[in-house]
Amino acid sequence: MARHTFSLFSLGERAVRVENELLLTRALASTVTEEAEAEEDVTGRPRQRPARTRPAPAQRAPTVLRIPDAEAPEELLSPPAAPQANSGADSELLIGKVFAAAGWEVVYYNQRRGYGFDLWVRKDGQAFVVEVKSFAGRGASVTLTALEFEAANHHGGNFLLVVVEDAATYRPIIRVIQNPAASLVFTESQAFQFSAGRAGWLAAAEDLEP
Repeated sequence: MARHTFSLFSLGERAVRVENELLLTRALASTVTEEAEAEEDVTGRPRQRPARTRPAPAQRAPTVLRIPDAEAPEELLSPPAAPQANSGADSELLIGKVFAAAGWEVVYYNQRRGYGFDLWVRKDGQAFVVEVKSFAGRGASVTLTALEFEAANHHGGNFLLVVVEDAATYRPIIRVIQNPAASLVFTESQAFQFSAGRAGWLAAAEDLEP
């Protein structure tokens, strides 16, 4: 592989690629000479001070980024496409606006931890807490967190589960389920996580030298 050199102007760095290594170095600064300064001697006549030379700063050791050799699969030969957008916050805002348009007082709880629901609504002596679940297309399983499930059990008929399908379109489908803790059958499940121990990942890693 050829040797390539280019500058990173914003960082004041130079990058040199040698084989599969990318070296970042700072160019050696030139010696700076200050102009001679004039001052008066005891007789009042101007006297020239000798020029001073500042030593150039030492060159910093290069930073090495090792670029591994790997053949690109077909799926990476073009930029990965972004998934279809689905913002839960957008759906919560939508449901809040629907209630507000019908004359309900609305308070948002989606940014508050520890409650287990997204909205509180009240109108004419009625009050509900609302949990919103949204899907970009057609919905699959509806999952409640432990806190949300606890809130559903606690509030009973005053807990509304609102499911929004086709949330990424201009015509979402909205369905409301009252008291889901009693009206739905939930299956307790455990989310799986995949962990690699320190000894394993440390053995496979390479140091990035500063």
